[in-house]
Amino acid sequence: MPKALKYIGYFLLFIFSFLFFLYWTFPYDVLKDRMINTAAQQLGSDYDVRIGDFSPSFFTGASLKQVKILKHEGDNVKTLWSAAKVKIRASIGSIFFGKTNVKFSAKNQKSSISGNFKKTDEGFNFAGSFSNFNIGDLGFLDNVKL
Repeated sequence: MPKALKYIGYFLLFIFSFLFFLYWTFPYDVLKDRMINTAAQQLGSDYDVRIGDFSPSFFTGASLKQVKILKHEGDNVKTLWSAAKVKIRASIGSIFFGKTNVKFSAKNQKSSISGNFKKTDEGFNFAGSFSNFNIGDLGFLDNVKL
């Protein structure tokens, strides 16, 4: 029996060490650049996405600070949306089985948004809650004419 415990201990040490070093050495700068490039590509060439700081949060999440979406109008640059801190976390199932399920929260000076985004066969589901949210803070609504 002690021999089996020794092998179980080695296996658990391997799993712990593997996960620790995977988390520690993961190329977060590459992931940050990919997120920025993907968002900018989907928004179009007139838009720019900036992330000040990108750091991991637990195992399947990330914390982004000073996030901005900018629009270029000739020589002018206009901030459409900004957040002091954004947290995103993918579910473990979405990582292993490919079904997108992401929880998120975003905070700026006075307001916060939190919710869940889930991709389904029919499209997607979005559920969110707002706290002290001023819709006028969304810069992209300036162009809406009533």
